[in-house]
Amino acid sequence: LAIISAALPAIPNLFDKYIIFNKKYGIKALAVASISFYILFSLIAAAPFMKGMDIELTAITLFVGFIYGIITYLIYKAFASEQITVVTTIYNTYPIFVALAAAVFLGETVGGMALVGVVLTVAGVVLVSYSSKLKFEMRKGVYLVFVGVLLAVVAQILTKFVLGKVGFWDFLPISTIGHFLFLGWFLLEKDVRNELKKMFEDTKVIGFVAFKEMVWVFSTAMFLTAMSIQKVTL
Repeated sequence: LAIISAALPAIPNLFDKYIIFNKKYGIKALAVASISFYILFSLIAAAPFMKGMDIELTAITLFVGFIYGIITYLIYKAFASEQITVVTTIYNTYPIFVALAAAVFLGETVGGMALVGVVLTVAGVVLVSYSSKLKFEMRKGVYLVFVGVLLAVVAQILTKFVLGKVGFWDFLPISTIGHFLFLGWFLLEKDVRNELKKMFEDTKVIGFVAFKEMVWVFSTAMFLTAMSIQKVTL
């Protein structure tokens, strides 16, 4: 499940890059449109299975979603100036830092083979990108992705903590609302509202957005399922 959920994001990432560069819609408008569909599909998928959670866990889950809202915006900003191979390669190094953080904060045992597997996974991603002429130059977009990596570590550790107490169907829709708590502020900007109106009138683009967010929900559901039954390092 974790492997499949790791592969699926390639689809929405390509759509995001296409929309940003070929349709000239603003990053903020794309982020708001995307999270709107993400919330909708998450609620539809989770509603029959939700059991509820207490106030403390709800607050933590909203905070996790808020962090992912920041990450989403940072990645979109990076897509605007960097190649998709650069952005995805650097961002996908976060598992090794998650493994270390899980050992420190969650008390998970990280065996030698697990560490080797994590390192080889990251090395494989880097090697694939080097074959695409990847150059690690410290530009603004690269810095944004590194910040996203650090935030992803925090979000995943908190996610594992919450999933140890509630089901992933309860976590998923609440976290998406937290996601909107960050991205929703963009609606206060008139330019963003105007771009959203144009985007929803463009049936091709809004179809792409809806499809990619459906893929994201499917990927996230599988990832949360895997995390709820396995160590976060795996």
